[in-house]
Amino acid sequence: MKKFFISVVLIFSIVQLLAQQAKKELYCKTTIYPQYRKGTINGFKINIDYGSKDNFLLLSDSSFLNKTIKVTDLTNEMDAMCYLKSIGWEIVTINIITGSLGYANGDCIFWRKKIDE
Repeated sequence: MKKFFISVVLIFSIVQLLAQQAKKELYCKTTIYPQYRKGTINGFKINIDYGSKDNFLLLSDSSFLNKTIKVTDLTNEMDAMCYLKSIGWEIVTINIITGSLGYANGDCIFWRKKIDE
């Protein structure tokens, strides 16, 4: 009986340890709009959307958000994609936003980041 009890406690401890090491996935969306001047593209405007801020309330370290928000200062869509990739975000999907005349009006990129809780 004593061996059984020790085995149960050991298994419970291992499961608890593994649960603490689990990573949480967070998502965001960047929308990249071309800025036109005299009919030609003159840079890009980049917006970032995290959805509900409640997702970040339980995080012990949310300092990565300061690095992520810097993407809005960039004016080139490739720089923005490379920057987000370099700080640990992964592309989930890319959607092209079309305007009323059927032309591409921007890109909507969904990202995922695995973080410790």
